[in-house]
Amino acid sequence: MEILRNWYTSFAVYDSANSSLMQIAEFLWKKGLITDTASGLKYLGKVYKISNLPLAVAKGKAYSFDDFSAIFVKSVFKESLIQVIHDIETESKNIQKKGEEGKEGGANLTLKISNF
Repeated sequence: MEILRNWYTSFAVYDSANSSLMQIAEFLWKKGLITDTASGLKYLGKVYKISNLPLAVAKGKAYSFDDFSAIFVKSVFKESLIQVIHDIETESKNIQKKGEEGKEGGANLTLKISNF
């Protein structure tokens, strides 16, 4: 989260507490996360569920750090979930392998997870 905070304060030049959609889109473009600011605005419209994007940009509504971090929440959650699934699969394979070898450790995966 500190990286996101640093990113946010690096472009929130007018008001350290709030930024506009255009500022956020320009930042994402400069970081190479989007191809151009227009596609960035479209993406932000989806993230923030904005039905009339041109009007929202024209009004210049201020977006807080929490709003900004919402852009990345889905990606962070998805990556975390993938890592958890990978870890469970790896542990499950290890447990099955130990169980097949007749060694201790062939316990049920659910039991192992609950003990963790």
